[in-house]
Amino acid sequence: GLPGSAQLSLVSGVTGTIPADGTVQTYNANAPGESIYLKFAAKTADNLELVLSNASVTGAYSDGFTVNVYNHVGVQVASTWCYPNSPSGNCNLHLWYMAADTYSVTVTPIYGGTLHFDTLIQPNVVGTPVAMNGTENVSLGMAQVERFTFNANVGDTVALQVSGVTTMPAGQAIQFLVYRPDAGAITVYTPAYSNFSPSDGQLVNLPNLPVSGTYTVVAIPAFGLPGNAQFRLVPGVTGGVPPGSPAQTYNANAPGENVYLNFTANTGDNLEFVLSNMSVVGAYSDGFIVSVYNHVGAQVAST
Repeated sequence: GLPGSAQLSLVSGVTGTIPADGTVQTYNANAPGESIYLKFAAKTADNLELVLSNASVTGAYSDGFTVNVYNHVGVQVASTWCYPNSPSGNCNLHLWYMAADTYSVTVTPIYGGTLHFDTLIQPNVVGTPVAMNGTENVSLGMAQVERFTFNANVGDTVALQVSGVTTMPAGQAIQFLVYRPDAGAITVYTPAYSNFSPSDGQLVNLPNLPVSGTYTVVAIPAFGLPGNAQFRLVPGVTGGVPPGSPAQTYNANAPGENVYLNFTANTGDNLEFVLSNMSVVGAYSDGFIVSVYNHVGAQVAST
């Protein structure tokens, strides 16, 4: 109940509608601490990317802000913390397998300050199926994510080779998520069968695939940045080595690819396993490992 004085100002709010077609829009708050309220529409099963770029929070003692997405009844469907010191001041949200609805987006400075950002929403790019030994050239703009597929049978061994990764600005990674054919509708909560994020190049071995059907690969540049890469589906190298059989020759099909062999032993067998005439072409150091496992995957020997 003390004597007091203050100044109350009525500040216009900042609202807008974001078309889901990649159109860039710019928003500026009118006062420190003010949130910005946006809307967008999604159709059934849409896979969308929401990116805020060139973000700044002027006058804040710490420049973080939050982005929260709600459906029409106010249920939160996505959320993230963002920081303008990320590459290009970018912050991104995956909005996958959406229900048809009009959604609201609230962008709020966490520590005060006046918000500024550009924003856009884009649907995922649908790439072509990749055949064995085939390639997919990944070329993505801001807020673009690509989905492509490959077919395989249960028990197949393949390798996924990614090369030529570049981003703008440089030095960031592109994440590759691989989903099984029986994964169902792919949402941000669907567990990936394999997950790797090269910033240059990488090969990932996928031995003894668990099911037959169409595998989905999702390519996601970090922070929603523009990015480029080349993806190649490489056949796996497998074989059987019967004890006492003549020497067999094996050649990997790509740098970093494993070779997978099987043999059968009888109780009490004493065996010698030898690799000869070895080379590792193109490696910066030419060592390799040999590991032997029983039928349940327990390692019984290694060198």
